[in-house]
Amino acid sequence: MWGGRAMSGSAHPTDEDVFLVASESGGLFRTDNGGQVWLQVSGDITYLFEQVLFLPSDGNIALAVAKRDTRTMSGGGIYRSTDAGQTWEKAIMTFFGSNLCQADLGGYSLTYSASTGRIYAGTTCGIFFSDTQGETWFRLANQPTGRFGSLTIFAIKVDPEDQDRMVILTTNRVYRTTDGGANWEDDQGNLPDARWWSRYNRHNQIAISPLNQDHLFLSGYYADTLIEDSVTSYSALWFSADFGGTWRLLDSIRPNREPIIQLTRGETTAGSPTTTVYFADGGCGYKRQTLTVNELPDSTQWERVEVDHCDGADFCFASDGFTPQFLLSDGGIHATTDGGSSWTSISGASTGYTALQITEVVTQMTYDDEIPNLIFGTQDNNIWASTDYGESWPNPYGPEGFHLTLPLADVDGGNIHTGTACGPCENYVTDNFLENESVWTDPPRHDFSSPTLVRPGTYLQTQVTPDSTQWELLRTTNQGAEWTITTLLDEWPDPWGVTGYFEDGLPLTYIVTSTDSATLPSRRYYEAQRFLHTPSGVVVPTSLPGLGNLGTTPTMFTRLRFPGVNPNNPHHIIAADMEAEQVKVTNNGGITWRVDSALTRLVTDNGNLRFSWNSHRGIRNSKQMTTVAWNPYCEDHILVGTMQSGIIESTDGGDTWQRVEGSEQVPYITSFAFPYLRSVVFSSYGRGLWRYAFECGSPGLVLPEEINDRVWPDEIPPIPSFLCYAFFSNLEDVKAYQQSEWGALITQGGNIVDVQFDEATGVIRSVQIDGGSVAAYDALGVEITPPFTISTATGSEGNIDKYEYVGELKKRNRQVKGLCFQGNKYSGLIMWDQDLNPELLPKEDTTTRPSLRAWPMSPFGYTAEELTKVKLQGRGFTPSTKLALYVDDEVVREGITVEDNGAFWIPVPVQAFGEFSSYVEVRQLDDEKGKRAGTLLSITVSDHD
Repeated sequence: MWGGRAMSGSAHPTDEDVFLVASESGGLFRTDNGGQVWLQVSGDITYLFEQVLFLPSDGNIALAVAKRDTRTMSGGGIYRSTDAGQTWEKAIMTFFGSNLCQADLGGYSLTYSASTGRIYAGTTCGIFFSDTQGETWFRLANQPTGRFGSLTIFAIKVDPEDQDRMVILTTNRVYRTTDGGANWEDDQGNLPDARWWSRYNRHNQIAISPLNQDHLFLSGYYADTLIEDSVTSYSALWFSADFGGTWRLLDSIRPNREPIIQLTRGETTAGSPTTTVYFADGGCGYKRQTLTVNELPDSTQWERVEVDHCDGADFCFASDGFTPQFLLSDGGIHATTDGGSSWTSISGASTGYTALQITEVVTQMTYDDEIPNLIFGTQDNNIWASTDYGESWPNPYGPEGFHLTLPLADVDGGNIHTGTACGPCENYVTDNFLENESVWTDPPRHDFSSPTLVRPGTYLQTQVTPDSTQWELLRTTNQGAEWTITTLLDEWPDPWGVTGYFEDGLPLTYIVTSTDSATLPSRRYYEAQRFLHTPSGVVVPTSLPGLGNLGTTPTMFTRLRFPGVNPNNPHHIIAADMEAEQVKVTNNGGITWRVDSALTRLVTDNGNLRFSWNSHRGIRNSKQMTTVAWNPYCEDHILVGTMQSGIIESTDGGDTWQRVEGSEQVPYITSFAFPYLRSVVFSSYGRGLWRYAFECGSPGLVLPEEINDRVWPDEIPPIPSFLCYAFFSNLEDVKAYQQSEWGALITQGGNIVDVQFDEATGVIRSVQIDGGSVAAYDALGVEITPPFTISTATGSEGNIDKYEYVGELKKRNRQVKGLCFQGNKYSGLIMWDQDLNPELLPKEDTTTRPSLRAWPMSPFGYTAEELTKVKLQGRGFTPSTKLALYVDDEVVREGITVEDNGAFWIPVPVQAFGEFSSYVEVRQLDDEKGKRAGTLLSITVSDHD
């Protein structure tokens, strides 16, 4: 089931077991045993690779090209390896004069001239060449240019016997040269004068026959109109017998992407040189035909090739150049055992090729076996569900899916799963095992919107009004059998931009709406509105001033939901403002906003990464911050996902932020799901599923490092070794749990074999052990008398094995060494392979964290005329210590004394702060680098309207 979109492959020229594959957003992969095991070899140097190529003349040299990434100075371009693809470095590219495209440099294609050893690369800055085996590159002096300078070269091929003859494919033209680029011809001949020749930017849309260099093949995805919103697109294959002077159509369909064409190196068959033409038509059609010298292709002579996945990207041959070895597609890597007549996937966790593009993952706590359910959707690789935390994934549904919903806990009457599956796209409903699926009952005039889960059994969706002048927000409590209109919308609601909550029993809804951009006609501008339902039934719509374009983060289909809303307090929101290029925060439902400069700096890696950039639709709609999630079991724990800056984490409700160490290795984080109190599963668009084990801040419980190490496995691990958590039906239960008496019982020299408790109330009646002794401890680690009876029965098996996960863990040498309880109620089991020291038990975090607040506060700032001083209040500091106040790393005041209660009050002149936002921190005088507490203030000292 594991795979992910693969773009290009290349065989080692002399070692048939070594092969390289470029995935779209998962990096480069290498095998040294013929595809049995693959390793990701490019790390986090960049992503969005387009092509990889072993040099035929030297198997130690491999090259790869990648599109622009999200760095301020693009990480796209040309990469080089000198150890057969095991390690990679960016190649040296020389630009002459000022070239504005360098900041957005991207690479798309590579080709090799066998006659001279010269290598050519197609980039966003035009054609580059290397005569040093790819170590240094220079821009070709003469080449086609467009209105704004350099053309993007999507595909490039050079005559293997004459490097002066070259054919290139740009955005909407085919160019050829016969004199090394001194002159270029762009006569389209009888090709259609169309646009979007390379919608998905594939490198292998041009092929030159190895038997006759005048024979060219061109595969294209094109549109017959220049109007984007009413385009008719086609996929086609053309052939030219005169090096592009004239063309003949061989194949034409209407697929979902451009086709690809590959030819084998010439081989001798029955005494005659031949080449085999492999063609993927951009949909599910794969075919081939074999040609001899001077034989022309015949559109009626194709042989069908069977492949278990559509959307082919590359045909790859062995080191001999003609033996079929691998086929690449959106499904990953496919192998053949019959000479290329049929292909089956070999991608998967077992082989190591894990480049799965996951749109999102959701989770649900369960009461039957106490093991969480997981569901995730992918790009073109199905929707998957697991009821055993990743041990098995039955019943795939799809072929691709997004906007998944699942109640936080399994509850009667609302335990269903909904989402959108494409191929074609439609909303569906199933149980939470992806069984018994059926089509979701949409509102009669729904506009491609998906159902949004508000609480178990209650869903929101939008539709247009009968006169198509407005939109309606509707609610259903019976899976679409009946719909109730809650409010009208004047602007187009994004199909996946509805987020609903309940506050004091009344609905509170945020909706992302889309309008035409004021600066870019026919482009979209995304903003949000809040809809508050009053007790009288009136819906109060409110715009959110101070927050600019929200943009989108496209993952093939799903684009956005309303950015991070705190489920415990839906008036607390974190959002990326793409106009201001800042992360903003509100605590009053969007009425006012303040800039979170610390989070902005971490998201952009102190300016090394772009906050936002232009998407393929021409507006600044793509952004670095991809997702925000509040931990439902740990109120102050917030995670922010990014494209290339990893995971940004706060354990104090957003007062302070830090990057999770090592998380930068996972690009394009798309969602977070919390199956355990101290574990999160998160998804990426290109590197599959990951798990992060964290420590919950006060007032939660902290697990010791010896048991709960931070881990970064390549796939979801098996059931955890340490199970000690409670199950909650709602957030109020979480709060009650954190404030209740918590304790743990552990054994010494024995195991727990039986627990008797009332399953309706959770009250523990008795615990049975098979020997040794037991001791109970409270949340602070103090020994207490257990609130239940304990008995010993040597050799007793008891009933502990009735829990499914216990048997599984026992197979891994884990035994039941203790249990957790709150008050007198059962909370979970502690399973380990040896006796636990009481010091290793999780203890309540009673430390007071230093905090800094300003008074008065204003999200819009102050001027010197409005306010001369700001009063700072510090709490939780060590009494009687001497502190210094820093503003933007400059000392403003020294010798501040902390009172006996750990607090201090100091006035600070407004002039001490910089214009707009300043970073304020307090440090001990004997520790210049020791940051104790910080806050962000929006204080403006210049005049404003």
